[in-house]
Amino acid sequence: MSSSPIALSAKGIEVRIDGRRILDDVELDVPAGSIVGIVGPNGSGKSTLMRTVVGLQPMRSGTVEIAGRRADTLRARERARLIAFVGQEVDLPPDLLVHEYVALGRLPYSQPWSMGRADDRRAVMRALNMVDMAAYRDTPVERLSGGERRRVALARGLAQHCGLLVLDEPTNHLDIRHQIGLLNLLPTLGTTILVSLHDLDLAAHHCDSLVVLHDGRVRAAGPGDLALSTSIVDEVFGVHACRLVDPSTGRAHLVFDSPPPEEGRRP
Repeated sequence: MSSSPIALSAKGIEVRIDGRRILDDVELDVPAGSIVGIVGPNGSGKSTLMRTVVGLQPMRSGTVEIAGRRADTLRARERARLIAFVGQEVDLPPDLLVHEYVALGRLPYSQPWSMGRADDRRAVMRALNMVDMAAYRDTPVERLSGGERRRVALARGLAQHCGLLVLDEPTNHLDIRHQIGLLNLLPTLGTTILVSLHDLDLAAHHCDSLVVLHDGRVRAAGPGDLALSTSIVDEVFGVHACRLVDPSTGRAHLVFDSPPPEEGRRP
């Protein structure tokens, strides 16, 4: 489904919005073919980091490299052939059918008069099948539920056929079956994936490594059991965590509880 996976790296990223520092000296390493998760409390800078590495948010300082090339040297079409980005909230044009919207992911490879080629149609249908939306091919997007709209937006990103897929909270609005289905799909795509997630247990299980953001800085990075140690979860998220092993699968799960009131933690 994807082109060859490519690496992403970012160094010294600083972003300010309206004079407020959102990201401060952030470094990020996403090896080719890996799945790297970004986690952190609300307001920690996850979405800003995603938008920065794909070129949608200007940096005050720092560098981003994609496939070993500085991102600021890439032309728009060239960048769109390397990175597919699906934001946290996506506005779908109401006058388009589902397959027409997903076909927009093919624009980086086509001239305006060449859309609708057989390989484009195949890419669109593969993407729709991957997110369980093929049956809605001819449905106007304005008739879709929130979860269905989310899956169609993901299909557009998949149809873009890039070596790097950047997903900001892709499980938002999805029921649990489609959340798990999507996360199980990611390793099969054969591409590099940078994904932000709210669910820490799912992030630890489905990502090769995690980056924990806190107040705009990287607090921890590494495999899930290290990046989400109980002490880091307590410090960053303000909750107690422990790992329990499911006897039927042998998989360790993170289980959370609020700290006692006398500790005075912020929620």
